[in-house]
This record gives sequence, structure tokens and C-alpha cells, in this order.
Amino acid sequence: MRTSHFIGASAVLPLVVGTICLLRAPGQAEGGDDGVAGLTEPPDVIVSVVSTDGSSSWGQQGSISAFSVATRSCNVGGEDLDWYPSPSNQHPAIGQGLFRLRDDRLTQIGLSWVKHGFYALNEEQGCAATCSLPVDGNVLRPGCSDPYNANLNGGRSYLGPTWEINAHTGYFPGEHISALSFTGAIANRLQVR
Repeated sequence: MRTSHFIGASAVLPLVVGTICLLRAPGQAEGGDDGVAGLTEPPDVIVSVVSTDGSSSWGQQGSISAFSVATRSCNVGGEDLDWYPSPSNQHPAIGQGLFRLRDDRLTQIGLSWVKHGFYALNEEQGCAATCSLPVDGNVLRPGCSDPYNANLNGGRSYLGPTWEINAHTGYFPGEHISALSFTGAIANRLQVR
């Protein structure tokens, strides 16, 4: 499993962190040669950009507010990355966290459920390599990126709980528990006091 963290921050703290987790089917090998001639560099997805431009505020309950930010994922590997929507588990999941840096101490002050990817746009922005476009949005090609704006990253129909993902293997069973079953404007989103 590949998990990458990129911190985005303005001159004012706190820091916003985007995390992406590449989910795997049972028995799918991690990295290395997969036994197919010529395939030695697997797909590798990172969050290359976290942006608070156009961030969404989802309201407040008591002293707790909910937010979401925009992200851009990038396939820095050498092979296509499967990007099938739920109920498949062959797509990345993107989480958002909020951290405070004070006196050289980083403290987590907010966390969201993970947003399940559903369609890869395959754009050139945000990656260092050249992107070659695919036939459809079910793969993220090497060197290509996929943007999700703040509204999509906070859209509750795409959010699922982090505990459904096995942190050791990256596996989850497929269709996630719907965030829509939880009530309140801030439920499941990046929350902070």
C-alpha cells in the first residue's frame, strides 16, 4: 500500500494535509514485478496539491465547524492505476486532516472520513511527467493527475469511514457505508473546534 502525505499551508497556520490511500483487492501484490513481462514499475498515486482556494464551509454545530479542501492526485508510477467507482474497491481514497503547528509541535485538530475516487480526468497539471490520455476515466495514466474540488471532497455521498480500510494491506470490501446515513451538516466532514 502506498500512502503519501503532502502538506499545504498559507502563511497562517493551521496546516491542511491531504492523504491518499491506494486500495487493493485481496491477494493483489504490492509493488515490484507482477509477473507480466515488461511491467516492473507499478502505479503509484500521491496527492500532489492540497488547496484551500475555493474551500467549502459546511456549517457549524455548537463550537464545531466542518470544512473541505481541493486536492489533485497524481500517478507518479509507470503503469495505469485502476479508478473504478464504488461498489468496486479499485480506486484511491482521499482523507483530509487539519493540524496545528505551535512551538515546533504538530497536533492533529481535525479529521474527515475518506472520499472515495470515482472518475479519473487525466489532466497534465500537478504532475512532473507528460500525460497520455486514456479512452475513459476508469484509469489514471502515468504522469496524469485528477482534481477534486472542495465540494466533491466534502460531498457526503462519496465519503466513507476510515475504519473500513485495512491500514496494513489497503484492502476494503467494496461498497462503503454511506455518510448519508449520518445526520447533521458537519457529520463525516473535516471537523475542527
